[in-house]
Amino acid sequence: LRIFIDKYLVEVFANDRQAIVGAHMDYQAAGGLHFYTYGDSTRIRQVDIWKMKATNQGFLEARENRIWAPETE
Repeated sequence: LRIFIDKYLVEVFANDRQAIVGAHMDYQAAGGLHFYTYGDSTRIRQVDIWKMKATNQGFLEARENRIWAPETE
């Protein structure tokens, strides 16, 4: 099971396929991660969390420094 969280968007993948996508618009007030199941009990053996870099970081830096602008000389 792989879960990706990006501010307000949550994507859950099971068996290398997308299982569900959800939006939590009040993400700033969220205080944790909660799990629940239906039917039998479930045991979570391990949780690994990685902080990912922003995918638009290079674009934002280029826009601020205007390194993408063509030379006029």
